[in-house]
Amino acid sequence: MCLLSGYVAQVSELDRQRDRLQNMYALLCHGIHDDVVPFKDGLAALDALASRGARARLVAFAASHWLSGDMVFELNRFLDERLPRG
Repeated sequence: MCLLSGYVAQVSELDRQRDRLQNMYALLCHGIHDDVVPFKDGLAALDALASRGARARLVAFAASHWLSGDMVFELNRFLDERLPRG
């Protein structure tokens, strides 16, 4: 699971999906200067996922609400570590 400058709108839905979240890898990328989705909402998403068993990791960037080259690098690395090579 990848979440870029996002948040969890319905935490109750995570409770219903708790079994699916167990040991699921999750990468959250968020700009600390995000003026659309505040950084604190990214931290709350991290907590919500991790407290329900997901292996969630948040990577913070000195950015606003846009996709930086550094975020693309982290996303690529995350996917590269988890997807089989063909």
